[in-house]
Amino acid sequence: IVLLFWLFIIIVSRYFVPSTIFILAGVPVMMLVLGKGAEEVFFGVSAFALALYTHREDIKRFIAGKELKTAESVKHYMGK
Repeated sequence: IVLLFWLFIIIVSRYFVPSTIFILAGVPVMMLVLGKGAEEVFFGVSAFALALYTHREDIKRFIAGKELKTAESVKHYMGK
């Protein structure tokens, strides 16, 4: 279900960055909804924070309007 939602956000936004950040932000929220313990929710929050840190340059490019759209990004990384 998460993968389908991630793909839906990519299709709608045409960017990888917001879809990835949105899904990762939902991890601790879903853990709370599912009644997971504080340790698991803390892990979800930590994973989200680590993802933000890891993708900080991508986020900066996205905010500046310099991030490649999904189709352009795939072409770039596939070498075409």
